[in-house]
Amino acid sequence: MQAALTLAFFACLALFCVIVIRIIYLQTANGKSYAKQVLSQMTYQNTTIPYKRGDIVDAKGTTLATSIDVYNVVLDCKALKKQSGLKGYEDIISSTGEYVHKYFPDIDEDAVAKAVKKNPNSQYKVLARKESYEKMKAFSDFSETDEGKAGVAGIWFEKEYQRSYPYPTLASQLIGFVASGNTGVTGLESEYNSVLNGTDGRSFGYQNEDNSEENNVIEPVNGNTIQTSIDVMTQQTVNQAILKFNKKMAKAAGNHKNGSVNTAALVMNPNNGQIYAMATYPTFSLDDPRNLSGVDLDKDEKDMTDEEKLDALNNLWQNYPVSHTYEPGSTFKPFTIAAGFETGTLKKTDTFMCDGGQSFPGDVYVRC
Repeated sequence: MQAALTLAFFACLALFCVIVIRIIYLQTANGKSYAKQVLSQMTYQNTTIPYKRGDIVDAKGTTLATSIDVYNVVLDCKALKKQSGLKGYEDIISSTGEYVHKYFPDIDEDAVAKAVKKNPNSQYKVLARKESYEKMKAFSDFSETDEGKAGVAGIWFEKEYQRSYPYPTLASQLIGFVASGNTGVTGLESEYNSVLNGTDGRSFGYQNEDNSEENNVIEPVNGNTIQTSIDVMTQQTVNQAILKFNKKMAKAAGNHKNGSVNTAALVMNPNNGQIYAMATYPTFSLDDPRNLSGVDLDKDEKDMTDEEKLDALNNLWQNYPVSHTYEPGSTFKPFTIAAGFETGTLKKTDTFMCDGGQSFPGDVYVRC
């Protein structure tokens, strides 16, 4: 009996050694090949995690420019098929389309069916972009109900950021706006673009057939906030004064329906140079910076060439107090008089008649 047990033990040990040797051989000789086969049955995913662009705030921390959460509605056709369950593939496609349209009216009811028909194995089909948090939350909450779990499949949300301006017509030329890709076009958004921008993060890894994931995440680095010396209340007061002035001017402005061609105002602390308000007229909305409706144009916008429209927009976007030159006027008179006395050009008994200005060669008219 003892001999039989000993023989059985050594037989099992020998079999185990053979198996171990075989595994080592396969791992050494064909390990890379088997690894490739495993990876070929997995789905590689590489997703960008967007950073949040920094805010622009006034001297007291009031937000002038920020980035709000928006969401892309994404359809995973492959997951939809796997989640169809007892309801049936065609039924879940139909009900998912109905519910998506209900919560996101801009998405056609048959959008899901069309996407599945075109590419049933697609895992990333964007149905809508930049939907609000409120809509996303309402749909997500519904998806967690019994009705939602039974009727919705394959829908997920991709978070992005969209630039938002709480005071869209306040100091528009000063603040500026961004184009796609978080690129500052004008104003502070452009001047401090590299400071406001951050670095995207990344989520990458493999997804198995059973939807289990092996992910690595590199977190994004958000942009920096910049604080200006602008005071919102002072800026609003200046804006209102400029509008009131131009409404008055418009009544006697002839061809200029909006009053002056340009008006600029600057409120500065004379002790340290801090700027509390910087306003330009005409202004525009940072939510719609390419709208020329508030500008006096030489012709109807529909009759303008693309180049003429671009010139008009560039003029509108310019921050007049810092982008244009203007005669210093009365503030410079002490220096002019001092120079005249110093050179002997002026005498204490000299007098001058000011009739509004003086013309100079080159069609230059300087007001006095």
